[in-house]
Amino acid sequence: MGTLILILLQHEEVIPRASKQIYHPAVLSCEKAEGLIDSDPKEAIRLLDEILGNAKVEKRECRMKIVIQPGTESKWFDFYPYQFRGRASLKLSEKAQRDDKVRHLDQAVQHFKKSAELGFKASEPMLKSATQKLEQARLTSAGGEDPEVPFRRGWTDLLDSGRFSEAKAFVGAKGTFLSDEKRAEYGAETDKRCLAAVGKAADRFVGEMARVPSVRDLADLRAEAFDRDLGVPARETLVKTSEKYEWCTRTRATLAKVRGGEEVLPEMFERAIEAIPFSEASGNAFYRAVEVLAWSALEAAVRRRADEARGAPPERRKTLRTEADGLVGQWGAFAKRATEAAQARPEAIGGVPARNPGSLLAQFPVDLSLDAVVAALDGSVTADHPERVLEETEKAIQKLLDGGERLTNESRRRILTLAVVTRSLRGLLAEEDLDDVVRGARTLASDLPQLGGPVEDVKRYGPKVGEVFKRLR
Repeated sequence: MGTLILILLQHEEVIPRASKQIYHPAVLSCEKAEGLIDSDPKEAIRLLDEILGNAKVEKRECRMKIVIQPGTESKWFDFYPYQFRGRASLKLSEKAQRDDKVRHLDQAVQHFKKSAELGFKASEPMLKSATQKLEQARLTSAGGEDPEVPFRRGWTDLLDSGRFSEAKAFVGAKGTFLSDEKRAEYGAETDKRCLAAVGKAADRFVGEMARVPSVRDLADLRAEAFDRDLGVPARETLVKTSEKYEWCTRTRATLAKVRGGEEVLPEMFERAIEAIPFSEASGNAFYRAVEVLAWSALEAAVRRRADEARGAPPERRKTLRTEADGLVGQWGAFAKRATEAAQARPEAIGGVPARNPGSLLAQFPVDLSLDAVVAALDGSVTADHPERVLEETEKAIQKLLDGGERLTNESRRRILTLAVVTRSLRGLLAEEDLDDVVRGARTLASDLPQLGGPVEDVKRYGPKVGEVFKRLR
């Protein structure tokens, strides 16, 4: 209040030494009374009434200082006994009921009015507010319902249903009977309740997001579940938002794209980086939730390309591998950015599993070099112990088949062809019946038809081997 008085200064008085005995006790009592307005308004009123009842104190509603002795003056005092008296009456009215409330407010109005008439402009808005409160109190005292009761009920209903913008408009449209001060309080409380609601909504959003650990789970969510569990309050219902709320709306839009089948890894990385400032001592649920989904999206994107590459022609396979390398590189760049952004808050990315994006590339099929196998088969014809060469060759082929690597269709087709050749040569060398040789090779050849049949010129291994393949069709 002191700062406001200085800003709205009306006039100043310097009291001569001759009047010191009149004014010095008065300004000290006035200063004491102002300090008691909130804690003991009754005592404040007693002190101020003594000042206002002293006809010798003619100078009022001004700043004043007193000449103590020639060349020495007191400090400046805020000497506004009428305004202070009005404020004290207003304070008493807050807990008073009906007639007592009217009486205190009437006194407040009279004293603010006198202060304003004496030129103290700062009392004018106080007069207006007190007058409005007095009119409302007179209605209540006369037996009518306090209009604030149904007003507050309607306002609260809007807040409880999350319609904050409507609640704010309601205060302006239906709260005209309230004082400016009271309307401001309702407006501030609306803002506060709105911020609390969007904060709770953001925490709920990220909690539900954490329960969707993969893009497949996200895609499997029914539309109504997505809207319900990963929804955020509509912007038009709000009067205040927060950084977390804005992040949730952007993240929800990104998740909707993922559900639609779009690959939006860079967008997901941005959402993760944006979440780093939300760190708390316990970690960062916002960063963790989006990082987990981003990793799942990377896995799915690489896997799709690897699956397609297995049966794709070489040129297409090369393109798919280049795309996968680029995706893995994007993750590396993101991880570097996240680490740098979290230098001041390591808890932001703490607790997130270590990621090895390069390992995802192992899903891509590989082409095997089978030159050694072909050379062994060719050499078995002239070997001293061909059965041993064929046995070792068969073991080498089986080792390749059991190696756990994903093979291109071309490699698998060729290695299965050579496996049948090797098994046939061993059987024929052991003088097995041709039917027995075919039966022994049938398991090895079971996948060959769907791969396009034998890839080698099998006749080069003799007509009987060619006959085996013919019977295996």
